[in-house]
Amino acid sequence: MKTYEEKNGVKVELTIVPIANYPTKLKPALQSGVGAPDVFTGEIAFLKQWVDAGYWENLSDEPYNVDDISDDYIPYVFDLGKDKDGNVRALSWQTTPGGVYYKRSLAKEVLGTDDPAEIGNMMSSMDGIFEVAEKMKQKGYKMFPDEGAIRWFSQGANPEAWVNDKNELVLTEDKINYMDYAKELREKQYTALAPEWSPSWFEGMSKPIKVKEDGKEVETQVFSYVLPTWGLPAS
Repeated sequence: MKTYEEKNGVKVELTIVPIANYPTKLKPALQSGVGAPDVFTGEIAFLKQWVDAGYWENLSDEPYNVDDISDDYIPYVFDLGKDKDGNVRALSWQTTPGGVYYKRSLAKEVLGTDDPAEIGNMMSSMDGIFEVAEKMKQKGYKMFPDEGAIRWFSQGANPEAWVNDKNELVLTEDKINYMDYAKELREKQYTALAPEWSPSWFEGMSKPIKVKEDGKEVETQVFSYVLPTWGLPAS
């Protein structure tokens, strides 16, 4: 921001909106045009809805000509920002492969090792993940913050949209399996019931959190998070 201000002789006002409130707070301003920001961040959860809504400039046009740099991008990342007519409305600065981030102290205590290769082998399948989750539960820990953590496994295996162009729900085998696994995680109390982006979700990364089980409040730790590359410093 400072560099941009110096180069262009303008003043940039930064507004930080909590991610949980971001779409609901920003959308009315974008729809009305009153108080709408000149530049705003897009999140993959609502990106495809917004690229077709007319909120963003057409970056395929001059003077941007971003199609000229498409070869510098992994194709799916570049295509995410395209509207239905193929014009680029949003451009990402990153490609973020995901991974499972775990607390090495808990791994050593419960699993007898904190070695990434060994932990990776233990969690290389859903059966393995549930075996580790049960061991964590026996020690009073939670495998994931919530059931949504494993949705990325399903999306990675089968990136087809949940709803197709005809507004029909598409339930592939991978998606059905995800819902079954999520149900099992909840029923077996393997998660901390801490929804993504919530205060307890963040707190669970670095310290014990309190959860309700069988009508009682208990303190526990979350063993692992499923996050993209930027998740490592966050966790």
